[in-house]
Amino acid sequence: MVEVRDRGRVVPEYLSWFHDSSFSRDMPERSHKKIKDQRTTKRLREELKHARVIIAKQQARIHLEMDYHSALQDMKEDPREAEKEIVRLEEKLESRITLVRHVKEEQNTEILKL
Repeated sequence: MVEVRDRGRVVPEYLSWFHDSSFSRDMPERSHKKIKDQRTTKRLREELKHARVIIAKQQARIHLEMDYHSALQDMKEDPREAEKEIVRLEEKLESRITLVRHVKEEQNTEILKL
């Protein structure tokens, strides 16, 4: 509280301002912190989505590499079976590429919604 120095008493205008509850409702404590926390949460969610997409791509790549290695082993054993396996793997690769494109389109539409 503010005191008038020459009289040594409290100025009544300051008391009414200090006890005014409408001011505290207009600017609640921690409002800036809450906004900052919301922005941080939003940014972290976006980073998490991005990380999940990267992990999914890496897992798909690993599975494809494992499939190709097994296909190479089959090629060494039987050329006819190897050709069938190559066709199957190419179809699988095409479906994965389509899936990745679909996920990318969904992300773009979600980004546009924000």
